[in-house]
Amino acid sequence: MSKSGPFMVGFLFFILAVSPVMGQDGLPALIKKMEPSIVVIVTYGRNGSMLGQGSGFFVDQEGDVVTNFHVLQAGKPGCR
Repeated sequence: MSKSGPFMVGFLFFILAVSPVMGQDGLPALIKKMEPSIVVIVTYGRNGSMLGQGSGFFVDQEGDVVTNFHVLQAGKPGCR
C-alpha cells in the first residue's frame, strides 16, 4: 500500500464518524460520493471454482484496495 493509504483510510473513518453530525441529508450525498470507490473482490481456486467474495474500496490513484483479511484468506495458496 502507498504511504497515502493509511491516511485515506483514517480520513474515510473520520468522515463516517462525523456523518451523524451532518444529519440525514448529508448521508445520501456522502454515499453517492464514495460509491465509485467500492469494489467487489472474488477469489477463485486453482481449478477455477469460486471460493468466496467480499468487498473493499480504493484508497488512492494507484489502485490500492483495502479489504478484510477473511475476504482474501480463502484464495491463499494451499487453501483448497
